[in-house]
Amino acid sequence: MESAGLSLRTRYRELFKRRKEFTMANVLDRLAAVYGSRTAIILEEPLNYSFFQGTKLSYTTLQEFINRLGNALIKLDIKRGDRVAIYTRNLVELPLASYAAMKIGAVAIPLNNLLKAGEVNFILEDAQVKLLLTDQATFFQDYRSTDDLAGNPLVGFLDDPAHTPEGAFCLKTLMAEASPELGPVEMQPEDLVGIFYTSGTTGFPKGAKMTSKNLVKNNVRMPALILGLLPKEIERKALMVQPLSHIMGYALFLFNLTLGQPLVLLERFHPVRVLEAIQRHQVTTFIGVPAMYSMMLAAGAEKYNLKSVVLWVSGSDEMPPDLRKKFIELGQATFFGRSYPALFLEGYGQAETSPISTMYLHSTRFALGPGCIGWKLPGVQLKVVDSKDREIERGQVGELLVKGDHVMPGYWKNRGEAGEKVFTDDGWFHTGDMVRQGKYREYYLVDRKKDVIKHGGYSVFCKEVEEKIAGHPLVEEAALVGVPDEKKGQVPVAFICLRPGARITAEELGEWCRHHLAEYKVPRQIILLEEMPRGIALKTDKKALRARYLRQQASVGQ
Repeated sequence: MESAGLSLRTRYRELFKRRKEFTMANVLDRLAAVYGSRTAIILEEPLNYSFFQGTKLSYTTLQEFINRLGNALIKLDIKRGDRVAIYTRNLVELPLASYAAMKIGAVAIPLNNLLKAGEVNFILEDAQVKLLLTDQATFFQDYRSTDDLAGNPLVGFLDDPAHTPEGAFCLKTLMAEASPELGPVEMQPEDLVGIFYTSGTTGFPKGAKMTSKNLVKNNVRMPALILGLLPKEIERKALMVQPLSHIMGYALFLFNLTLGQPLVLLERFHPVRVLEAIQRHQVTTFIGVPAMYSMMLAAGAEKYNLKSVVLWVSGSDEMPPDLRKKFIELGQATFFGRSYPALFLEGYGQAETSPISTMYLHSTRFALGPGCIGWKLPGVQLKVVDSKDREIERGQVGELLVKGDHVMPGYWKNRGEAGEKVFTDDGWFHTGDMVRQGKYREYYLVDRKKDVIKHGGYSVFCKEVEEKIAGHPLVEEAALVGVPDEKKGQVPVAFICLRPGARITAEELGEWCRHHLAEYKVPRQIILLEEMPRGIALKTDKKALRARYLRQQASVGQ
């Protein structure tokens, strides 16, 4: 259908009617047919290609970018099933290049630009990557030349032709010469379209395989369903700054494109720049993670006019209730002509579930207990089981299992954690998260299974202890890890960041813990930090904390 002259509501209905026809090969063609010249992406810095220059990209511009790059890939002899890795800064080109690969039937592998050469080389060899797309700022942070790459892939750079390194080619040149027309391959729902590598506790990353069905289920068909049920047109504008190589950022990018919601895309997170952008662009939806919200508040969020925000969105980690309440009050929603505090949406999931399985929409009028991750999404099946995969009664703590079209078919090369069963015999995925179900059939996250500390016959749930310590008026953030102990098996050790200007010793905090926690939950050591180490998605990096503790103990023993 042609979008010109049609109301936004009519376009929404068209998406709703055709939502089951989408694949990851035809998704941008279908969206461009519905939204046409409507603005899709707003950038900080302008793109500079022969066929487009500017900061505002329409759906037809995105379609042309993908078509030209897809034709360039075909010229490079990239075929159905070939793996194409995209290793760039957090640029709009990253998801667009992956869509181009998918459109011709290749398999996209988004890589975070913070990965070092050794980590990238492992993935290049593990996935037998045929083509690596990159940019100079990313590539030369840890590589000296293309000769250092493992697996001998073809290499294409996004930078200007004059600066293309020896042994590589320039994507801009190939795209300028390529046709802007390209039809999608015939794609089945079960066809492999992407591999998202996640960190494993065994020392090597695992590639979560994503099919067309996996990515389309939550991130195309779900927003199309939402649009079809809306009573009227609503003009919105979103802002996000998550890594587009991470499944959360990648999925939310696609989700927003389907919604027809113009997306302000920032390359990197800086609290002041984000707050300024929300105010300048009159953003109605902000998508972040808890650490971002904490830094925005510390940067003076209350000094900015954030009333345009109707919906705050968070994922990847639990949002502290007080922090969530503060941002709900800073935004504003209007219903039936009356103004109310903003809404706050939290989602739960992981890379293996592309990514969301449950959601919880908070408001000032309805609130459940801390740790609530909400209710399952349509089409998602959940159950809580014991150590032998037997379903347990509501209210008891057990591991969450999930099944549905959004769940990966498995890891690349069937990699999994050592000794861990990823799927049950009847196809349920082990999330590795300990939860309980509430009386309204909502779910509460208790802890990561691997983070539960087995201390002398007791189970210490890190999340519970962290929340308790974070309730101390001088504590900004707490992280608990289990470390080996000859007598007890494991003992808890706490890493704590204090609030700005706070003064208290580790010994005084230890005494406070002994008064507020059961003896077996009390940290055997408290280590004060200036800053908590974080991973790619800004979650606390507990691997780094354990390693720091073990190094410290080794140095003491010398």
